[in-house]
Amino acid sequence: MAGNIFHYSLDPDEEIEKLLASISGKEIIVTNEVGFGLIPADKTARLYTEKLGLLNLKLVHKA
Repeated sequence: MAGNIFHYSLDPDEEIEKLLASISGKEIIVTNEVGFGLIPADKTARLYTEKLGLLNLKLVHKA
């Protein structure tokens, strides 16, 4: 999902909120774990890591 958001130049925060609004908290969601490695040198990769980490955090609270 996150890769498509950046590919199509969508607003990551808006897409995260739409996803969170569409789930009940009973789904099984598989996602990448981010934030335990090196900080990417590329601006887009850093933004991806930041937004995916935020999404993961919000998913945990919704579960």
